Amino acid sequence: MNGSSSSRTKNNEVSKISRGQADDFSSLPADVLAYISSFLTSKEALNVCFSCKKLKPFTTSIPNIEITEAENGCPAKKEEFIISISRFLAKHNSVVRKFQLSFFPEKKYQRLVLHWLSSVVKNGIEELDLMLYDSEYMEIPVSQLTIGNLKVLRLRYCKVDLPSLAGLKFLKTLLLGAMPITDYEMGLFFSHCESLQHLTLEKCFAFEEIKIVDPRCKLETLVLDGHCLNLSRLNILRLKTLVVRRRSMNFSIINCPNIDEVVLSRVGAGGITEQEYENMKANIINKLGKVRSLQLAGWAFQIVEDLYAGDYAIVTDPPFKEMSIYFLLTKNKGYPRVGFGNEALHDVEIKNFRGSMDELKLIYSVLEHVPHLRVLKVTPMMEIDEDLLSDFAKLFSRFPRGSTNVCMLLGSQEVLNES
Repeated sequence: MNGSSSSRTKNNEVSKISRGQADDFSSLPADVLAYISSFLTSKEALNVCFSCKKLKPFTTSIPNIEITEAENGCPAKKEEFIISISRFLAKHNSVVRKFQLSFFPEKKYQRLVLHWLSSVVKNGIEELDLMLYDSEYMEIPVSQLTIGNLKVLRLRYCKVDLPSLAGLKFLKTLLLGAMPITDYEMGLFFSHCESLQHLTLEKCFAFEEIKIVDPRCKLETLVLDGHCLNLSRLNILRLKTLVVRRRSMNFSIINCPNIDEVVLSRVGAGGITEQEYENMKANIINKLGKVRSLQLAGWAFQIVEDLYAGDYAIVTDPPFKEMSIYFLLTKNKGYPRVGFGNEALHDVEIKNFRGSMDELKLIYSVLEHVPHLRVLKVTPMMEIDEDLLSDFAKLFSRFPRGSTNVCMLLGSQEVLNES
């Protein structure tokens, strides 16, 4: 009995505190509430309304609208979802800066989706993100997109006339996902879309080359995520950052003189064939010039005996770590050596160190053959105990060093040079 009474007292105290905070929030001037609401998404704004009724009118003017349909919803739930979204957008009375829609549009609802789109872009939208899971590739008329100052556009699982997007004069970031793109469409688009700086292609197909040699084009970042099966050539004059995640690295870099940061992540299972390895070394790595940051993820050179020489890379995601560099190895009389001789390389990081013989040879080779090395950081796996790490540190301290100024770290421990 006393426990129940104590619980009710505690709940009452919490309720009083919540009401007090809500009252404090409600006492703010209308212009301050409007300013606060401008930073909220639609979901956040609706949650706030339950504790602050004074903020409820501002939900019709929030600039960031994010709508996601639940997967595998029953027909009744879908109809209820559609009605609620239509009502919300009909009442919205201000400029929408960002509109994000993840939806499974059956054919009978496609016209309604286009109506939603028209209502949010009419006053000058800046960011539009559509993920429309439609097996028939719902077509998005470009006329729906060219109104206003659209700067960020993401389109997945839908159909769009790519060359017509060149009319988006302020577009800086574009993501296209799961759609066919021909070389003709690609060339026509890039010959006119001069403002584009960041391009991501996710699971797109049908194109063989990305060629952007017009000096007026400002494209600096290219992300190829997924299969992109037919891609064979990259020729991008002003490109600075390249991220490629695909099953095989069977493409060639023709002319990318300004490229600065590169991530090559091989997502296929099994080792790399010798043919793919040689192509990657000759037509990608050796064409990079003075790249500042190179990351190789998921690589394993498969030798003739079907054994792995080693996989020294871990998949990493943007933003890139400055000067975090992974090395592709070649075999030279049984000893791996650095296959990328670049004077711009200063800092090297080797992750998930296990203590294998191949890893020891790699560290030996890096210390000996990189003349401008400043920092070599080796991050061990959690399973390696402190005593074994101390033994490795003593071993590394006797390795010859090609640079007199290198600082080597094994975990957090500095390894001094005794050679």
